[in-house]
Amino acid sequence: MRLDTRPVRYACRLGHAWSAASLPGGQDDAVERALWVAALRLEERLRMTERMAAAAGERGRPGSAEIFRATSRESGEALTTVRSLIEELTLTDPDAADGRGADAGGDGSDGAE
Repeated sequence: MRLDTRPVRYACRLGHAWSAASLPGGQDDAVERALWVAALRLEERLRMTERMAAAAGERGRPGSAEIFRATSRESGEALTTVRSLIEELTLTDPDAADGRGADAGGDGSDGAE
């Protein structure tokens, strides 16, 4: 009987592949990158809805202005949550302290897509 000595590989639905040793760190990096994208979008939405609320108020549309202010508040709350998750991930990621975290440009995969 011949044993299979090839390394075990794990792949996500998008096709990114990891070894057993790199899987946890690779997933952490992917999650952190996704959270950063979410934070950027929420910041954009917050700024946009603040401007829209101001414009609606200037045009004498208090109902619309309040809807935009409410959306802005919701975006701000979500942004606070996402930022705290990013901070939590960064604090628990040993690579973040030495500059090898998600900001270093690695995607956690070994290039097999």
